[in-house]
Amino acid sequence: MHQEDFAPLVVLPEGVWRHASRLWSAIKLAGWGPPDEAERYALKPLVAERSACFAMGLASLLQKATRPGQVAMTASGLSSQASSIADAALDDRLARALVTPPGKDLVAAASLAESFRGNFQDLDHAPPTRNPRRTGRLVQLRQAAKITCCLAYEEGLTAEILEKLLLLATSTTAEQIIALEGQARALRRIELIGRHYAIDHGYDGAAKRIGAALHATKQLLTPTGFTKLDLARIGEILLGPEAALDLLTEDQSRIPIDRASKPEA
Repeated sequence: MHQEDFAPLVVLPEGVWRHASRLWSAIKLAGWGPPDEAERYALKPLVAERSACFAMGLASLLQKATRPGQVAMTASGLSSQASSIADAALDDRLARALVTPPGKDLVAAASLAESFRGNFQDLDHAPPTRNPRRTGRLVQLRQAAKITCCLAYEEGLTAEILEKLLLLATSTTAEQIIALEGQARALRRIELIGRHYAIDHGYDGAAKRIGAALHATKQLLTPTGFTKLDLARIGEILLGPEAALDLLTEDQSRIPIDRASKPEA
C-alpha cells in the first residue's frame, strides 16, 4: 500500500468520529426505534461529510435499531444521495438478519414473536427499494418467523401446559399456579402473533387439545391439587371466558373449542 492510500482511510473514521456523540445518543435509544428526533440529530450532520462517512454512521445505527425501516425513511429524507445510501444499508441489514429460535423460555418466545410483528410492520413502511430481491428476502424472513412461532407454541404447549396440568391436578402450590398462569399468558401471546403468519387450523387444533386436557384434568382434581376455579382461570387465559364457565359447570359433556370470544389479556 502506498502512502497516498492511507489518506482516505484516515478521513473516513475521522468524519464519523466528529459526530460520534450524536450517533451514540441515537444508538442508546435504539430500543425505542430510535425516535425520529434522535435519528435526525445523529444523521443530519453526517450528510455534510463524505458519502462513505454517512454510510458508515447509518450502518452503525441500523445495526442496533429496532425500527430499521423508519431509520431508513428518515435517512432518505435528508438528501437525494442519502436516499440511495439508506436503501443499500437497509438491504444489507436484511441480508444479515436472522430469525433466532427463542429456546425453552415461553415468556422470551412471546416477546420475540411480538418483536416479529413490530419489525415487519416497520419494514412495510420503509422507503421503496431499488432492489427487486428485497421482497423475496422479506418473504423468507416471514416464513422463518412463522415456523419459529409454531415451534415455540407447540413445544411450550406440551411442556409447560399439557404436562403441567396433569402434574398439578393432585398436588400444587400457590406459586406453581401463578407460574402456570404466566406460562399460559405467554402461550396466548405467541398464538395471537402466530396467527398472522400461519394458517389458523393449527392453532384451532391446539385449542381442541387444550379443551380436552382441561376436562381430563378436571376429572383428576383432589383437595391438594388444583381447584375448579384454578382450572377455569387457565381455561379463560387460553380459550376465553366461555371455556372458563364450561369448566365451572357440572356438565361434563361439552369440550369448549369456540375461539370467537376474546380471552383475558
